[in-house]
Amino acid sequence: MERWRGRAAARAPAGGWQSISAAPAADAQTTPAPTSAPAPARPGERYREGMSRTLVYAVRYGIPAVLILAGLVAIVARDGDETSYELAAMSIGGGLAVLLLNAVFRIGAKGDSERDDEDAARRYFDEHGHWPDEAPGGRQ
Repeated sequence: MERWRGRAAARAPAGGWQSISAAPAADAQTTPAPTSAPAPARPGERYREGMSRTLVYAVRYGIPAVLILAGLVAIVARDGDETSYELAAMSIGGGLAVLLLNAVFRIGAKGDSERDDEDAARRYFDEHGHWPDEAPGGRQ
């Protein structure tokens, strides 16, 4: 055990390990937090920010379609030998995996927009004292 302490002490900084953790707070530069975060984009708004709907659909459905089609072409091009079926299974599986990944991502993004809508309704309730779908005097 003594041997280990000697090695650790040899690697310690000049002021000891205490000097590292006890750095004065004045030396640290802090950035003030922004007062308000930008509002998240709604799913329909992302197309207006420079990304066309055609490009989104091409990436979302075009890439899986090309992979699946390549698998089918591999079977025809190699006259249905064993390697062509293995190649087709790999390519079609990759295409289906990309489709599934897109579906899972869209489900997650939908949950984010629902959460944002609920947060907006809670802010409305805090400001006005009733929910947005209720009449000001009471419940509908």
